[in-house]
Amino acid sequence: MRKWTLIVLIAVLVLAPAVASGQVLIGMLLGDKVTSPSFHLGANVGTNYTTLSGVDGASGKWGFQLALFGEWKFAEHWFLQPELVPFFYTGAHDVPTGTIGRLPPDEFTVETTTTSMNYFAVPIILKYGAAGNRFHIGAGPQVGWVLKADNTYEAVPAGDIEITTVQDIKGDITSPDYGVVFHFEYKFKDHYLSPSVIGRYYYGLNDVIRDNTGDEVTNSVFQLLLSFPIGGEKDVQGD
Repeated sequence: MRKWTLIVLIAVLVLAPAVASGQVLIGMLLGDKVTSPSFHLGANVGTNYTTLSGVDGASGKWGFQLALFGEWKFAEHWFLQPELVPFFYTGAHDVPTGTIGRLPPDEFTVETTTTSMNYFAVPIILKYGAAGNRFHIGAGPQVGWVLKADNTYEAVPAGDIEITTVQDIKGDITSPDYGVVFHFEYKFKDHYLSPSVIGRYYYGLNDVIRDNTGDEVTNSVFQLLLSFPIGGEKDVQGD
C-alpha cells in the first residue's frame, strides 16, 4: 500500500468529525431555512480511488473528496441529489511516458510517471429508497471542468541523482469531462435526514486526452464517502 493511501485515510478520519461539527453549527443557525419535509442540504467527505481506463500498465491512485449537496424528496421513495464538487481528483500511477503531455528531456531516465487531474464536477443523481428509505440506489450524469492537471516524473539523470519533475498538462486535457455516476447508499437511521455511508463509481464517457490519435483514455473513479445532512429530524415537521 502506497504511503498516500494512509495519508488519505487519516485525513478522512480527521476531517469527518470536523465536517459533522460544521454541519451541526450550520444546522443550528439555518436549520429552519434549509431543512423541510422534502429538502435539505449536506456535505459528503471521503476518498477517491482512481485510474485511467485504456492505459496499459496504469495503476490506481488515491485522492480526497469533498462535496456539497441538496437532497430533494419528491415522492415516497424517490430522491434527486444535485451536488457541487470543487475538488474531484482523477488520474493514475505508472502511466507510460508520453501518453499525456510532452516527453521528458532525453537526458532523463524516467522510472515512473503519475498523472493527476483535478476537476470542478457537478453530478446529478436520481435515487430510489428501499427498506424504509434506508438503502438508496441511484445513477445520474456528471460533468466536470478541469482546474489543474500535471504529470509527475520520478527520474534519474546522469550521475544517478533521483529528482522529481512536475509538468503542467492542463492544455492537453479535454474539458469538460462527462460520464455516469452509480450510487449506493446506506443511511444509519430510517429517516431521510440521517447520516449515511456512500459507495460510488464514476464511469467516464469521453476521451480525457485532447486531440488524441491513439487509444481512448477515460476516467474511472471509485468513491467511499460519509454523508452529513444539515439540520436534523427535529427541524422537520410533518415528515
